[in-house]
Amino acid sequence: MSEIPAPPAAPPHAATRPASLPQPAARPAPRGIRSASTAPARPGGPKEPARV
Repeated sequence: MSEIPAPPAAPPHAATRPASLPQPAARPAPRGIRSASTAPARPGGPKEPARV
């Protein structure tokens, strides 16, 4: 019984999962990188003068 619903349910789910996964994953990825750059930029006071 599980053999019949398993194959048909696997293809549709796998197609919708990877399609929606890359979208939300790409959003949190850039956000985490941006927040990390702003965090070290504030406490990195000496980094600003060092660049100049």
